[in-house]
Amino acid sequence: MERNIRGIISILILIFSFLIFNYPLFSLHGMKQFPLMIFILAFSISLVSIFFKNDIVPVFASSGYVVGFEIALFLQSENFDPGGGKTSNFWIIWGSITVIFIIVGIIVSKIKERI
Repeated sequence: MERNIRGIISILILIFSFLIFNYPLFSLHGMKQFPLMIFILAFSISLVSIFFKNDIVPVFASSGYVVGFEIALFLQSENFDPGGGKTSNFWIIWGSITVIFIIVGIIVSKIKERI
């Protein structure tokens, strides 16, 4: 039961983070669909993990979502494409870190199973 509680708390943190990042902090990233896409990725992987009684992956998924956003804030760079449109690498940083955290969570849970 305790394992499910950690997973559920992680999902609640993920939902809260999405709501904060997507609405009040929209001016920091300006993306309409990408925050939802990586939220759905992290949320669905977390739900599947909880279904299989895994509490490690949801913690890593929600942490990756939050940490990825914070790191992207500091490391982003904005440029202009040849047509004069504004470009940013915020989404690449945020998405990559979230995916990396999820992969590391899967690896850690597999290692923990073997121990």
